[in-house]
Amino acid sequence: MPTREFWDQYGCRCNAYSPDQVFAAYERLGFLYAAKRRRLAPLWDRIKATWVAAMTQPDLMSVATWGPLNGPRAATGMRLRIGHGYGGQHWAAGESPTGTMALTLAVLAGASTRQRATGFQIWYRPQNRMPARVFGGAARSAGARGAERQQCLLMVPRPLTRTNGIEVARWTPGHRPEVTAFAQSEAGKVWTTVSELDTSDAEWAASDRLWARVGLRYWRRVFVARRQGASCGLAIVHRGPVGLNFSLLENRAELVLARDAPPTVRSATAAALIEAAVAEADPELRDCFPLVCSESDEPVLAELGAKKYRRYACAMWAGQQGTIALLDSVQQRFGRVLQRAERESVT
Repeated sequence: MPTREFWDQYGCRCNAYSPDQVFAAYERLGFLYAAKRRRLAPLWDRIKATWVAAMTQPDLMSVATWGPLNGPRAATGMRLRIGHGYGGQHWAAGESPTGTMALTLAVLAGASTRQRATGFQIWYRPQNRMPARVFGGAARSAGARGAERQQCLLMVPRPLTRTNGIEVARWTPGHRPEVTAFAQSEAGKVWTTVSELDTSDAEWAASDRLWARVGLRYWRRVFVARRQGASCGLAIVHRGPVGLNFSLLENRAELVLARDAPPTVRSATAAALIEAAVAEADPELRDCFPLVCSESDEPVLAELGAKKYRRYACAMWAGQQGTIALLDSVQQRFGRVLQRAERESVT
C-alpha cells in the first residue's frame, strides 16, 4: 500500500479530507454539477456513508488531491479497488494542468506496484479531451495489453417479456471455459481479463471479503444466456457500495450479446438477461438501474425501451505489466509539460 511518503513525492495527499470537503470541491470544480446532485439526492446519505467507510482503507479507495482543496488550482481524482484490480475515476481540476498530471501519475504508480492485480481500468466521456487523449491513446497504443471499448450507459424500464427460447443460468466454476471463450470472442481478450471472467472468482467472493472489513459489500453476479445449447449473451451484475461512482457504475449491469445472432434472438437475450439482473440489483435501483452495453448493442436495448443516458469509453490494461505500460505512456505524454512547469515555478 502506498505510504504518505509515496504520495508526497508527487505533491499529492491521499484521503486527507473528509467526504463532505471532497464533495464540496467536486461541486465547485463543476464535476458534481447541479443536475447530477439532484439525481443523487435520494441516495445521498448512503453515498456519504459509503465514502466515510471506504476512505478508512486506502487500498480500497484512495481520494488523491493536489493543492489546497478550496483553492483555484486544486485537482482531485480517485483510485478504487475493483475486484482483484484497480480503476481510476472522477478526475477534476481547477486552473492548473499540473495538478491533474501529478495526481494521475501518483494514482497509476500506486496501482502498478501490485503484482497480482488483474489490471487497471478507467471510464470517461469520449468528448472530454484530456482522458480521451491520454488514456484512450495509451490504450490504443498498448498492443495486446490494452484496449478501449466504446460503451453506452442506459436506464432500463420494466417489465420486459421477450424471453422466448432463451435459457439463463447463473455462473458456476463449470461455466468458466464457456464464459471465457464467449467473452473473448465478443469483447476481446483484454476486456475478458480485466473483467475477470477468465478466473475462478468471477463473482468476486474474495473482493467482497475485503470490503466487508470496513462494513461494506462489493460482489457481483454473472449470468450466461443460451439458445439451443449455445452461448448467446452474458450479464455482469455489480453490487457495490452505493455512490462509489457518481454515475452509480458500481451498481451497473453490463451486457454482452452475440454479434452474429439474429435481431430477434439478440432482443430476447437482452430481455432475459435484464430480468435476471434486476433480481440481483440494489432494491432502490430496480425500477430504473444503470445498464452498460457496447455501442453496437445500443439499438437492441433502445428497441426494448431503454433510454440512453450517456456515452462512455472504458480504457483498460491487463495485469501489472499492462498498468506499468500505461504509467510509462502517461509519463511520456506528461513529462515535458511537468518539466516546463517545474522550471517556471523556480523562476
